[in-house]
Amino acid sequence: MVSDLDKTDASHWLLLQIVIAGVAITCYGNSLLNDYCDDGVPIVVNNELVHEPGRWLDCWTTDHWYMSRNITPNRDLLYRPAALTSYRIIRSIFGPTALPQLALNIFLHALISVGLSHLARRLGVSVWLAAAAGLLFAVLPVHTEVINNVVGRADLLATLGVLCCLLAHQRVIHSHTRTDVVSWSALAAVACFVAMSAKESGVSVVAMLPVCHIYFCSTMPNRPPHRWLHPWRLVYVVIPVVVYFTLRYYALDGHLFQKPAPTKTINFLVDAPAWQKVLGALQLWGMYWEKTLWPKTLCAYYSINELKLATSIFVPSVMWGLLTLASLVVCSILAWRRGCRMVILITVCLMASYLPAANLLVLIQISFAERIWYLPSLWVCLLLVMAIGPLLRSRTGVVIGCMVLCAMLSRSWIRNSEWKNNLTLYTAAYRVHPDGVVDLRKCGQAMVNAGQVAEGIPLLQRAIEIDLGFTDAQRSLGLAFAMIGQYPAALHHLQIANMQVPGHPKTIRDLNEVSRLVLESHPQELAMLKLRADENPENLDAELMLIHKLRELNQLEQLIERFKLKETAFARHAQWQHEYAVTHVYLDQRDQAIDRYRQAISLDESNVQRMIELAMLLLERRAQDDLEQAWLLTVKAKAIEPHAPNMLICQAELLALKGEFVQAYRLYNEAIRAIPKGTTLRRIYEQRAKALGMKVTP
Repeated sequence: MVSDLDKTDASHWLLLQIVIAGVAITCYGNSLLNDYCDDGVPIVVNNELVHEPGRWLDCWTTDHWYMSRNITPNRDLLYRPAALTSYRIIRSIFGPTALPQLALNIFLHALISVGLSHLARRLGVSVWLAAAAGLLFAVLPVHTEVINNVVGRADLLATLGVLCCLLAHQRVIHSHTRTDVVSWSALAAVACFVAMSAKESGVSVVAMLPVCHIYFCSTMPNRPPHRWLHPWRLVYVVIPVVVYFTLRYYALDGHLFQKPAPTKTINFLVDAPAWQKVLGALQLWGMYWEKTLWPKTLCAYYSINELKLATSIFVPSVMWGLLTLASLVVCSILAWRRGCRMVILITVCLMASYLPAANLLVLIQISFAERIWYLPSLWVCLLLVMAIGPLLRSRTGVVIGCMVLCAMLSRSWIRNSEWKNNLTLYTAAYRVHPDGVVDLRKCGQAMVNAGQVAEGIPLLQRAIEIDLGFTDAQRSLGLAFAMIGQYPAALHHLQIANMQVPGHPKTIRDLNEVSRLVLESHPQELAMLKLRADENPENLDAELMLIHKLRELNQLEQLIERFKLKETAFARHAQWQHEYAVTHVYLDQRDQAIDRYRQAISLDESNVQRMIELAMLLLERRAQDDLEQAWLLTVKAKAIEPHAPNMLICQAELLALKGEFVQAYRLYNEAIRAIPKGTTLRRIYEQRAKALGMKVTP
């Protein structure tokens, strides 16, 4: 309820709103000098849905990453038409420069900061605490990614939609005429639809509305008995929900969501056992609170090697997550028992807004990102100012509070300057996360794009050492080698990229072009090898040399025809079957490759390398009984070569999948110690062990 002091201060309410907006705008004043960065380049600058005439309807009938279907192999199926439409409107009016887009982001952030203070007042928070919540939200450094990245508009519009929907619904409850009820319900429905169509996290408003409905009804003066039991004033929300999911289903070609790619580069919780996923969810929760209260390190990407699987509750981020979660539960219970329902309302809304991206119910395409916290931090700011409210009633508390706000504003200014362009952004990311696989790839690619190819290639190589399955890094490295004329190396990495994500148009075009250049430089060599193999049809060595050269030149279809032609002559040779299997792997024909590997092993049961290669293929496929067969292969290999590093690594991976981390750690360390220091293979294994949360013993 509003106290007498609050009523006295209410005369300054307009001035406080101006101050909040002014602080929010000041906090991002230097952002106006920045250019398009990160996803803003493909989604806004290079997106035909944004700059081509006559594409307004397409924004609502295609997915968010439609424009990158021929650029990014693993595009994420997102549906954010409201955000795309806003980019298009600003570009149509003000042109292609980044300044008007960023100016709108800053304006929306200021509007949301003011809107938060209004919501706080509607919930019953005092004038000064409501203003403090708006000011705190305005300067939180963890928000810099959302405002500085033009595509952060999705988070801004989703958050604004949630705020407007809740504020309008409060007016629905307090309306006494049918006209007012219909008008405010229509506004709330539109805001609800904007929230959902701006970003997927906006769907959480559907969970927040009933909770806020009950609270608003319960706090009405002279409310009729059991009024909160009548949900008919919530029925309007069905319309925007049905419209949104119908459009989404159509735009995503019959899908409502997409499962994340099965690689730890995308989400470090992939393949983690259930208990470790729970620890991981707590770990991420703790990290968001850390970034809110102590934003020493801010980065555009958090990836494996920087995000490590938690192995116990004693990991600092996990402990911090447990502490904040327990504090919220205890405070909610105590406040409820004392008759204050606001704390539990805010806590429930915080959980509802964060849960879609918590990686607890389903793994999403990214494990941790500062932008995810923008919507939940509405409720975080309310909780924080309520917790320190008594301190702000003293002059000393106000001075300290102002100092904290100034410190956060300064931190935001420093971070804003790092968003000047892609090179400055990714260089800053690499500086704080020198072993982060995505940071390495992004910084390396930015250097290559800026003409610093010699400096960028080593970073791309390190990214691949950390994650051999990082397709974008393989492709970037291939193109970088092609730029400096090292076509065989370029061909090698483009082949791997195509093998990992087969049939991708852009990769295939680049691969064919590099293949042509390499083939032009080896015409006589290939002709001589063909002649030698044809003149000696029973000579296995001659055939194998031709096979290697055809695969090296990416003549895979021609090579498959060659294998079929020579089946009768060489089918009883284990090495020939092995080369056949490897070629199927290059073509991503995993089932055929596994069959050929089995034939090769049946012909030579002493070859440990082939056993391990087959075990790793089974580990990747994971069909019924594949993991058991893979384990049996490693057992057979161990009987032949007890200390073979690749066999130990394969066993460690299988044990890690079962959650037997102690044994997995031991095998990883044993394998790593068996490999000479400084070698690429040792670095790859060390990085993989770190990604699993293991400590590598020197």
